[in-house]
Amino acid sequence: MRLRASFFPPLPEGEGYPERISYEEGQCTFEKPAIAITGLSGLNITGGYLIGTHADCPWRTREQIKHELLSFMDIEKYGKPELVGWCSGYDWVAFCQLFGTMMDLPQGWPHYIKDLQQVLDDRGISDDELPAQEDGVHNALEDARHLKKLWGYITRNDCWQ
Repeated sequence: MRLRASFFPPLPEGEGYPERISYEEGQCTFEKPAIAITGLSGLNITGGYLIGTHADCPWRTREQIKHELLSFMDIEKYGKPELVGWCSGYDWVAFCQLFGTMMDLPQGWPHYIKDLQQVLDDRGISDDELPAQEDGVHNALEDARHLKKLWGYITRNDCWQ
């Protein structure tokens, strides 16, 4: 109960949450939470999840995250994913652990992540020289958009090469 009091109260309430969240089980509860993913050849997926299936849930299980990533980065739809991070060594380890080990990543996915900090260090670029993020600092989606802009600018622009 102490854990519940420490972590669950900050989660959103109202707007349909109380009846859809089981605080005791630490899960969102839905009548039909599983929707099969199609088009992922060679993968044995049972009870997969489509992106948005749990969009109104304030958390995900590791299995849900894994299946949403499989749908989001479907090679047949989008081609080979390019993964880029900033000081992302630990993030990469945690990402791979969703699938077991790096060797368990889906066929065709890279077994590495490109790291912006390595490129900055190699080119002698300090963080102070980079354009500042305008909005949403430490918001995962806004951080990703900003990183995409920086990566494209630095790797495709000859100003620092």
